[in-house]
Amino acid sequence: MIAGLAVIVVLQAVVAVVVIGAVTADRDADQSRPAPATASPHPLRPPQPTDDQAPPGPTMSTTTMPTMTPRPTPTVTRLAWRTETLSSGAQLLVLGDVDAVPRDPSAISAEDYHAAEERGDVKVVKVRGWWCVTKVEARLSLSAGYVRSAGFETRCSQRPGRMRQHFRFERSSWSGMRGYSGGDVTPWTGAQIQASGQRSVPCPAGRTGTYDYRLRVFLQIERLPVGEVPALSNDRFRGDCGTGVS
Repeated sequence: MIAGLAVIVVLQAVVAVVVIGAVTADRDADQSRPAPATASPHPLRPPQPTDDQAPPGPTMSTTTMPTMTPRPTPTVTRLAWRTETLSSGAQLLVLGDVDAVPRDPSAISAEDYHAAEERGDVKVVKVRGWWCVTKVEARLSLSAGYVRSAGFETRCSQRPGRMRQHFRFERSSWSGMRGYSGGDVTPWTGAQIQASGQRSVPCPAGRTGTYDYRLRVFLQIERLPVGEVPALSNDRFRGDCGTGVS
C-alpha cells in the first residue's frame, strides 16, 4: 500500500515538471516572435495646398542683373570740331586736329566733339597735323535797306584739300531759327585762306514782322566728312525785316 502511494506521488511530480516545462517553452516562444505591426489610423500624406495657397514654385534668385543701355548707332560722320565764342561776340569753328589747337585767348565759352563722341550718336573722324579755323564776325547792321554782315573767313594750317564756305542769313521764330535768305556758297579754293568780305540781304523781305537775325556759316572740305557744324554771328540784331524765304 505504501509502495503504491509512493509510485503515485512520483508520477504526479513527473507530470508537474512536464507541464511547467511546456508552459515555459510556450512563453519563451511567444517572447521570441516579432510584435505585429500596428496600423496607423491616419496614414501620413504629403501636405496638400489649399484653394488660396498656390503650390510652391522654383526658388528665384534675388540678385538683380544690371540693365545695359545699348549705345546709339551713329547717323552722322564728322571731322573732329570745336566752336568758341569770343568776348567780342564773334564765333570760331575749328576743324581737323582740334586737340592740337589752343583756345583763343578771348574765348569765353567753347564746345567740342567729345560730348557727341561720348553719346555715340556721331561718328567722329580724327586727323593729325592740320586744322582750319572759320571766324564769323558777331554784329549785323541795317543800312540802305539791307541787313549787312562784316563777313567771315577761313584760315588753315597745312593744306587739307580744296574747301568752300556755305552761308545764309537766318531769323528767329517760335520753333527756332529759320532761313531768312536762301543758302549761298563761296567758290572752291585750294588756298589756305578764304575770306568772304561783307555779305548783305534785302530788308524787308517776305511777310512783315520783327525778329532776331544772324548769319550761319559752315565749312566744306572736299572728300572729307565735315558735316554741318556751323559758326554763327550772334543773334542780338533785332529788326522788322520780315520772314524772308521761310
